[in-house]
Amino acid sequence: MRLIDIQNNFAQHNRGLYVTLRTLRERVWTWPIVGKLAYPTPEVYQLPEIIRSSDAELLGPAKDGKKILFFSFRGGWSTNLAEDLVVASALRMRGADPHFVTCSAHLPICDIANCKVAPPMPCTFCAAYVRKMVPQLNFPLTFLSDFIEPAERAAVEREIAALPAEALPTYTYQDVPVGELCNISIPRFLLRGSIDSSPFAHDILRRFVTSGAIIVPALRRLFDQVNPALLWTMNGLFFSEKIAHWIAKERGIPFINYEAGFGPLGQQSIVVARDQIANYYNLNSHWKTAKDRSLTPEQSQAIEAYLTRRRTGQDTIIASVYYPQMESQAQTIRDHLHLEANKPLVLLMTNILWDSAALYRNTIFEGIPHWLEITIRHFIENPTHQLVVRVHPAEVGLVMRESKEPISAVIRALFPELPSHIKIIEATSNLSSYTLMEMADYGIVYTSTTGLEMTMMRKPVVVAGETHYAGKGFTYDPPDIPTYLRWLAHPQIHLMPPTYQQLELARRYAYLFFFKMMYPFPFVKTGSQRRIEFQFSTLNQLAPGHNAALDALCNAIQHTAAPGMLLYDSI
Repeated sequence: MRLIDIQNNFAQHNRGLYVTLRTLRERVWTWPIVGKLAYPTPEVYQLPEIIRSSDAELLGPAKDGKKILFFSFRGGWSTNLAEDLVVASALRMRGADPHFVTCSAHLPICDIANCKVAPPMPCTFCAAYVRKMVPQLNFPLTFLSDFIEPAERAAVEREIAALPAEALPTYTYQDVPVGELCNISIPRFLLRGSIDSSPFAHDILRRFVTSGAIIVPALRRLFDQVNPALLWTMNGLFFSEKIAHWIAKERGIPFINYEAGFGPLGQQSIVVARDQIANYYNLNSHWKTAKDRSLTPEQSQAIEAYLTRRRTGQDTIIASVYYPQMESQAQTIRDHLHLEANKPLVLLMTNILWDSAALYRNTIFEGIPHWLEITIRHFIENPTHQLVVRVHPAEVGLVMRESKEPISAVIRALFPELPSHIKIIEATSNLSSYTLMEMADYGIVYTSTTGLEMTMMRKPVVVAGETHYAGKGFTYDPPDIPTYLRWLAHPQIHLMPPTYQQLELARRYAYLFFFKMMYPFPFVKTGSQRRIEFQFSTLNQLAPGHNAALDALCNAIQHTAAPGMLLYDSI
């Protein structure tokens, strides 16, 4: 058993003791020598070596450059802070003036941890980590806690403590809809698709609304002092970034938002957007021209080769998390599930209910549970097809973030008994989703990217939620539930395999998505226990002319004016 698995089991069964030991470990981490043993952070000691090997002028302050505010709210997320530092260093070498801000406010709650191990939050480590990393590179560093007085904070806490629970989701503070802007952070913290009625969930709701209200005046004063020309944030869906975006918009300040990408070139990557959420992957503005542009033979070969790697488990980024072992033989899968050979097969691919990129991405359904209820009931009443529900393996694959509301439990609560023609494949199963796609007559998804991949396998795909590739001309996007059910009832009439033209559109979109939208980012490696290591030995390697993708990224950050995803021409 891996160390992370042991830690996970201990945290779940001995939560109080785990939190106590974690808090002690975080405090000991700041001690010389002992800290290295208590909480290994090799990057903290790697960074001085990188700096010593770098030209001194690369650490100098920018002169009259565009001031960019790096909102590194959760400094304890080491990968994100390291990525921020790399981008900020590269931008400074190209004339920009980066400033950093982090929390250090000891808020009631934030997104850095989840319900398995918090509250309390790991504030001691988070703030200390930022203090150790950012100043080494001579970036100005500000703390939000410096922008709100204790008396003002206490008044906010009293006001929200007096509110009834039903008023919290719509609570507004200083004209900012704080309750609404916390709507994704709360279920994500709870590792659920919704906020249940438990006292613990209501306490978490109140804590998030309180934290959000506290940072509203602090952020406004911060913006007044720094007066940035541009705001840089990660994710953009968590409460702190949402509030930062809201206040930036008040002042007419654009924001750049980024998130981890896929690995089409065999390496880590990021996706980046201006004035929109990066991991919603909204490519509409680029699709207007890309849909009419034929792929070159090299581009076609690149996208086919990458998708093949994903299907066969050769994409190590996916395989290590979701499929450390994979059963790909169709007959073995058919025997395991007791599928009828001559009965049509429908494959339904789920999302993780608490995934920030899937929450509230609804079109015709109220949410994923509602979609599952309507769909499974249809197949119970119409047993002409076999339905296989493939639960997302990340429900258990994301260690320390395993779902508290598994899809299979949601289904069993709705349907305690299912007929034999409906199969549920648990998240723990090693049955290949890609082989199931090949076996299926058509697929149904909510927002899963597997819908795009299944289309590329020449299968009809019905999209039930709001996802980036819907409406692009190669999927079936029902306008309402009656139409959806009519399509499922008569697929032989309504759900035809993609035509050559539709398949070509899907290829063009897949290339735009997997290649042009992903910026290779090989500068930070995340290893076991989520510890990181810089993948460069000197800051000179971040200077102009050393890495084409980094040059393109910095140019796009500094000079793109239109909202949308920032693209990189990789091939």
